[in-house]
Amino acid sequence: MIEAVMPESVRTGLFWNPAAISYLSQLLIALVLFLYLARRVRAEYRMGRDIAPTLLFGLTIGFLVPALLTSMLYTMVGGGWMSYVMPWISPASLPVLAMPWVSVFTASAAATFTQFAYRFPQQLPRAKREQMIVGGAMICMILMEIVIALRTNAAMLAGDDWTRPDWVAWWMNAAALWIAAVFVRQYLAAQGAMHPSAPSSSAAASARDLIRITFAPATSREARAARGVLIFTLLPVMHTTALALQQQGFLGPYSIDILLCWSVLAQLTGFTLVYIGYLPERSSFLFKLTSISAALLLAAINGTCWIIAPGYFAQFRAPGMVAGGQVVRFSPNAQGSYAVGDVPLSPEPVAGRRIGSQGSAVALPFAFPFYRQKYQTVYVSADGTVAFDHVPRPVETVFRYGAQPAIYPLLVAIPKSGTDVRVRVGPKRLVVTRRDRCISGQDGCYGFQTVLHANGRIDFAYLAIPAQPRFQPFEPLASPWLMGITPGNEQSLTGTAAKAPLIRDYHREFLTHVDRLYAPLVPFLIGALIVLMVGLPRLLRSFLVRPLVRLLQGMKQFRDGDLGTQVPVSFNDEIGYLTESFNAMARSQHGMVHGLETMVAQRVAEVTDITARHAQLEERNRLSSDLHDSVSQTLFSAALLADALPDQWRRNRREGAKTLERLGELNRDALGEMRLLLTELRSGTEEDQPLGDRIAALVAQFEARHGIKAQVEISSDAPFPAEVRTVFHRITQESLNNIAKHAQATKVRVAFEALPGQALLIIADDGQGFDPAAIEGDHLGLQIMRERARRIGATLEIETAAGKGTTTTLVWMRDHAE
Repeated sequence: MIEAVMPESVRTGLFWNPAAISYLSQLLIALVLFLYLARRVRAEYRMGRDIAPTLLFGLTIGFLVPALLTSMLYTMVGGGWMSYVMPWISPASLPVLAMPWVSVFTASAAATFTQFAYRFPQQLPRAKREQMIVGGAMICMILMEIVIALRTNAAMLAGDDWTRPDWVAWWMNAAALWIAAVFVRQYLAAQGAMHPSAPSSSAAASARDLIRITFAPATSREARAARGVLIFTLLPVMHTTALALQQQGFLGPYSIDILLCWSVLAQLTGFTLVYIGYLPERSSFLFKLTSISAALLLAAINGTCWIIAPGYFAQFRAPGMVAGGQVVRFSPNAQGSYAVGDVPLSPEPVAGRRIGSQGSAVALPFAFPFYRQKYQTVYVSADGTVAFDHVPRPVETVFRYGAQPAIYPLLVAIPKSGTDVRVRVGPKRLVVTRRDRCISGQDGCYGFQTVLHANGRIDFAYLAIPAQPRFQPFEPLASPWLMGITPGNEQSLTGTAAKAPLIRDYHREFLTHVDRLYAPLVPFLIGALIVLMVGLPRLLRSFLVRPLVRLLQGMKQFRDGDLGTQVPVSFNDEIGYLTESFNAMARSQHGMVHGLETMVAQRVAEVTDITARHAQLEERNRLSSDLHDSVSQTLFSAALLADALPDQWRRNRREGAKTLERLGELNRDALGEMRLLLTELRSGTEEDQPLGDRIAALVAQFEARHGIKAQVEISSDAPFPAEVRTVFHRITQESLNNIAKHAQATKVRVAFEALPGQALLIIADDGQGFDPAAIEGDHLGLQIMRERARRIGATLEIETAAGKGTTTTLVWMRDHAE
């Protein structure tokens, strides 16, 4: 039954549907990303970092939030491409007035994202001026979109169907291509392929070069970030390709809707993850995993909503849908309205003047009363609608079912095969007949008549109506939208109370049917996302992060030397297996190190014993060398004098007394040297006397003891380590003893020069010399001298030959010794 309906009385005028759920999903994920990026901007500002890239990216997502919100409201109205407003919602309502501003928000997002492209991953070389010019152009475009939005708002408030011109949208496509070109240049700059002084001709690269550059291996972290953003920037190309495939019939309308929704979710999430992945941040793992999970959840819910949509749409049966052979009569009553009822079918002949595609005015031979107004002329449109002010257009219906009085026998689109509308004027009636030219078996073909009687009665006779019209959520005219009569809404604009139209709105009934299914999904979707964003990080912390943190702490303790570290296994999963493997490795390493420590302790004990023995041997060797160089030489000289004393005493007692006196001196010297050696052995130190003085004393003793003339040259003196002093002292002593015993020399020259860190000793005689090859291995004194020199890192050279004397040279340098 047709009832009087006031448009604003239909709830809020907003209906949930699959597209609105899609936009809600995108809105929610954009809101989550925006809040996270806002927190990042605040944190980076506090740390003193450059916040410009994060701020620009956050503003891009932030502008997309109201853009997605207004797009969602637009789909909830249900008018599709026809209009922002529909009859059941007031043009002055806030949702309707906000819808034209979607282009402003989108333009603002494009402007900020363009500036972000110049700064991410780094400032594009030599593009400052270009960046400013592009930014200024973007501001001009935003101002243009603001003017268009204001003009659209004013038109809607005035009941005008003016909308944004289609050509204006081309600048948005150009901006998307420009952003992609900037990221290509960023990628080339990061790859080192774009010289800073070269012109930026990469923006004009061919499609083949673009694909090759995009998928080329990245050589740096910046190149990987630029390539990732570039790939997601190119997703709109996939949108365009999908739309082309849909036009060719390869993709259905719902397939493209699912694809578009998923791609937008992928873009929002992908952009954010690429940017966050580039930042030097180690605490974003949970957010990355949670945002990916949220995007997958929303994508799954949206895919499900679109998959079940066709079947649910097909179940709709429009209440009160007229049928073929039915006649609906509107009879005027005393209250100035109409009584509605069915009457038997009595079709009028299809004859009369044909109405063209632009409609036509038809003069009446009678004054037709309509809502207490009389009209002598009616206007018939190409779809069979009758109005009283001008030729009606379907788009006028969106403003409270039209501003002018009108009669809608059945508002439905004209099929592609065309239709035939004829008007026959009689003395007491006007007959308007619509017959669609249909191919056999074609759906969506209609035939009906509108009869206006001179007494004001109106008859709708339906000749051919499809049994099951297919309703679509965003195409009101694809199926019968409405039928009925309206007095127009101009009276309400002038302040007079408007009469309610008598309309049966089938499309609104269909949107209500769809809303019953999808409206309950809204709180579920929002609740599921809240639970996911709050609960998943907690679950991940419990099941993933905390076990990993414990494992990392255990690894750090193990690395710091605590080899007995054992990490408790929380769950028997992959992380638990990894933890148990670490524990087993730590136990093995601990056991191995403990065993090695035991073995090392044993080896240390053995080495200590060997070292002690070696020390004893070295001490014995040193004692032997010292005895050989000092006491034994003195005793040897005393033995020679003692052997010669008896003969000398018999020949000359005076000389024998001198020899006996020398023998006593040698014994006393031997006793003194023995006491000195005993003192060194007991205290571990030697007498702290300058080395030059000690050498001079040895030469003086040598000259006095053996009567050989000796020349001493001490150029300078310097402090040396005790071991160095001892070696120089003993080698001097041994060399002089060898001269006394073997050389038969008459002159000896001893030269010593000492500087900080180096020393030189030269001992030369004019004796008989010797053959080094003949006695080198059998002479203990020479071996001891070489061992002493090697011990301190000195160089010992002996130059001699038979009959040519002997020269002994000892050189010590601290750097060479170390």
